[in-house]
Amino acid sequence: MTDVAFLKRIDALLALEVSDRAMNSPDTGSRVMEIYQGALHLLRMTHGSGTPQEKSLIEAYSALKDRKFGGALFQVVQPVAVGTLRALRSEIEDGLIGSVAQRGAGEALADFATLAKEALEGGRDTGRHIAAVLTAALYEDTIRRLGAAKAGVTGRPDLSKVVDALKSSGVLKGAATAVALSYLKFRNDSLHADWGGITVGTIESCLSFVEGLLLDHFA
Repeated sequence: MTDVAFLKRIDALLALEVSDRAMNSPDTGSRVMEIYQGALHLLRMTHGSGTPQEKSLIEAYSALKDRKFGGALFQVVQPVAVGTLRALRSEIEDGLIGSVAQRGAGEALADFATLAKEALEGGRDTGRHIAAVLTAALYEDTIRRLGAAKAGVTGRPDLSKVVDALKSSGVLKGAATAVALSYLKFRNDSLHADWGGITVGTIESCLSFVEGLLLDHFA
């Protein structure tokens, strides 16, 4: 989900809020439960489990014990769930929790980096080749994702143009642009199985560079 999708879902849940005059309506309980469950789900997706926000939500619901009828849900659970959603909306709009989509992508990309490192551990040519391909794919995907998210690059232009766009937008600064461009040949050689000039040092260097980008922009 993108930040826009999260905000849209939050607004849909907030639209279910029950007013004082409608608290005795037959659907009050189901509406408040939907708000509660939705808030809990979004909170776990954006903040993870075990947070103070999650604890407050669960405690409000647990406090009802066997009194889970519409009025009790309205009085006890709805204020906490609605407050949680409004706070979450403000955090996303203000960029305080970063891009949800970026963090999810960062976790997936980090898995590629781990696989590449594991492939190198064997010390054999086969492992080196696998690590090179994984690292090259990781490098390209990271650069393209950054280009789309930070520099407005659409489609799949030449990778060097994406790097230039990242430089122009200030994402890549100083020597980082030259370093990023220097790995273009490694990327091409790896994805075309031209192993002659690919060394363990080059793979590790590219991995280190990409991991730095992941920490800076996808964490």
